[in-house]
Amino acid sequence: MIHQYPLPEVLPVAEGIFKRLSILTNEIPSQLRESFFTPLLPSVLLLGQTFAPLCSEATRLFVSLARTATAGGAVTSLGKTPPKVGVANDTLATAAQRTFEELIRVAVVKV
Repeated sequence: MIHQYPLPEVLPVAEGIFKRLSILTNEIPSQLRESFFTPLLPSVLLLGQTFAPLCSEATRLFVSLARTATAGGAVTSLGKTPPKVGVANDTLATAAQRTFEELIRVAVVKV
């Protein structure tokens, strides 16, 4: 499904959404990150599809989520945080990777 919006009017709002989500990536505690971001990933995918100029921002967000989730898993493996956090972060990293792959498939390659 293709969504069309007046780009000049809505693009700054979408850019603001990506900026805020990028900030939240580092601000939300690792215990809450998975429950916060996982439900948002389909919406980020839709924004990337709808606003092709924002695919790079979506990509940055997915990479940032995967990095912070992986870093949380590494800390967990050192025994410094509860094991459940690492499992959630692994889930978030996997979900971010899958959503990124879907963005590449539908927005860039257009398969």
